[in-house]
Amino acid sequence: MPQPIDTAALHLVLLNSSVNHAMQHVGDRWTLSILLRAFLGTSRFDDFQQQLGIPRQTLSVRLKALVELGMLRTRPYQEHALRLEYRLTGMGLAMYPCVLMSWRWEKRWGRPSAALPDRLTHRACGHQMTPLMVCAHCRAEVLVEDVMPSYNLDGLRNDTDTDTDTDAAQAGQPARARRWAGQALSEGKAGQSQENIVELLNDRWVLLLLAAVMVGCHSYDALQSVLGIGSSVLAARLKMLSNTGMLSREASRDDARRFVYRLTPRSRDLFSYIATLGYWARSHLPGCPDSLRLVHRSCGAPLVPTVVCDRCEVALLPQDVSYPGRS
Repeated sequence: MPQPIDTAALHLVLLNSSVNHAMQHVGDRWTLSILLRAFLGTSRFDDFQQQLGIPRQTLSVRLKALVELGMLRTRPYQEHALRLEYRLTGMGLAMYPCVLMSWRWEKRWGRPSAALPDRLTHRACGHQMTPLMVCAHCRAEVLVEDVMPSYNLDGLRNDTDTDTDTDAAQAGQPARARRWAGQALSEGKAGQSQENIVELLNDRWVLLLLAAVMVGCHSYDALQSVLGIGSSVLAARLKMLSNTGMLSREASRDDARRFVYRLTPRSRDLFSYIATLGYWARSHLPGCPDSLRLVHRSCGAPLVPTVVCDRCEVALLPQDVSYPGRS
């Protein structure tokens, strides 16, 4: 059975979770977009800029931050008038399971995009495949209902501002400088469709709000207490998530004037991205907190998410996956 926990403690758990820590480093639109393009083979500054339509100063800041973090490394490709290319390091390549899970979500729920491969082929078995997240211990597929949270309440900190959004992203600052609040989502855009995973996760509140629902917070009051979020900010996120089919909203059985929010198939399918992102952060980000882990119900083991080919069940590595345009 899940550990009983009050909302004040759960607030600290989410604040100190590996997912929140990851989002502090890679949780904005441009950083995620740069990493996705790097996995697709883009390496030169001008190519990143042209493909993403990103302001040059913003791109320079993001690339510098990813190099400092250890996710990208530079290598000169032109000696005269020195020019550098940016390649994924081992730490960057370790995000491949997250990339595969984001591709899977996009293919199932997002709008068609020429920026993403239409299909993936596993070289080892030769089959066109769909990546699948399994438990490393028992090799069974893991869905959100197959896990229960395990909390570590020792040494939790509450030293992060949580109540306001910032304009740091617009100013070109990397995600790690923006802390808990994430990039602003204006209430005027709250009802617009967010059918691309980069757009969806552009706002860190969205991921943390979905994580809170996944661990059992369903009412407005519980979500506000657990997230430590302002009323208008929470209302905007809930409106956007409800309008885009990420959350369902229904009248409470206890009070018809109040609503409860529950996962939908679209948001449940985002669990594999959240799980792989948290595991990557615990494994690779220095100083990553460890307040929340997941236990696989069927085998009882702490969840170590592994992404495999759905045809041969072999773990997927970047060099073993091909797609149109990459043989």
